[in-house]
Amino acid sequence: YTFKMVSIYNKFVEHGRLCIVTNGPLKGKTATIVDILNHRSALVDGPEEVTGVFRMVMNYNDLALTDIVVDIKRGATSEEVAAAHKEQGIAAKFAASNAGKSIATFSKRKNLSDFDRFKVSKLKQQKAAIVKVALDKLISSGKS
Repeated sequence: YTFKMVSIYNKFVEHGRLCIVTNGPLKGKTATIVDILNHRSALVDGPEEVTGVFRMVMNYNDLALTDIVVDIKRGATSEEVAAAHKEQGIAAKFAASNAGKSIATFSKRKNLSDFDRFKVSKLKQQKAAIVKVALDKLISSGKS
């Protein structure tokens, strides 16, 4: 018998990998891994003018890897990372990804006023009532 080794991982820590900061004051912002320092930390850069994350060392526990990889060389400067972001359309790619949509929804809900939250809850109730009526109609048509 020959066994084919299949990896269950598809996102690896590598230079150019776009990640989301999960802890600290920069939580929810995106950063790009510029260099791998050791088995616990990496040098990341936003770049600051694009994502608001300045160049710093971060622990892997504080990063969530995304599917997006920026084509940069190891140890690239902030200017090179910013140019690569702009040239490759990384912001648009991230906004179209599931993680980007999730963060956008979270930030939109976070900024709602009390009245806006009330309106959302009423809309959810209306939607649930419509779905219930349609479901009851399907069930009753199936029984007869």
